[in-house]
Amino acid sequence: MRALGALVAGGALVLAACGGGTDAPDGSRVIRVPGPTGAELSARVVGDGPVTLVLAHGAGTDMSSWYAAMDDFASGGYRVVAFDARGVGDSEGAFTTDPAARAADIEAVVRDARRQGASKVVVMGSSLGSAAMLEAAARDDFAAVVGVSPASIPPVVSAVTEPGFFVASRGDTGPAANARELGQRFDRPARIVGGSIHGADLFADHPEAIRAVLAFLAGTVPAHG
Repeated sequence: MRALGALVAGGALVLAACGGGTDAPDGSRVIRVPGPTGAELSARVVGDGPVTLVLAHGAGTDMSSWYAAMDDFASGGYRVVAFDARGVGDSEGAFTTDPAARAADIEAVVRDARRQGASKVVVMGSSLGSAAMLEAAARDDFAAVVGVSPASIPPVVSAVTEPGFFVASRGDTGPAANARELGQRFDRPARIVGGSIHGADLFADHPEAIRAVLAFLAGTVPAHG
């Protein structure tokens, strides 16, 4: 796995904290999702629609890193689900930074979305969540994937066939390089915005990044078919 070398310690991917401190979207709903190994995951839902957008956070944060952007994605007609990985927040289970293990959490949330009636599921991952998203996409069938500040490029990316789109801040140099490389792999140029903000926090300062993601989704997985 290609990773940010300065952030790898003891064989584990360790990322700087980001996100947090933002109130949950008004009208959002708390749900519990059956997770791997019997652990329940805590999640929050905003919006309704036949297409669900699952949001996977990074290693040093939790689902609150997505709160500021959830309403914007829901305004596009999507049902938006942010969740805490195992061992984070109110989610049960053991904390891990292994992307393959985080992928199992994503798959659990995707299964729940399908049980709730989702006709299609898009997964968007931030930082470590982007690597976990690609791990999950290599063994599941999503409608599309979106990576934000991808901290690494897992080898399984070669097995991912879903449409993909990637976003990063120019000054966040490692993830920006990863986003550009992934953009080439998926035949869709990455959206590189100014500044150096890492992870989902970049959406708060860069509404153009939200518009770029929504444009990708509208052209790839329209909210209402």
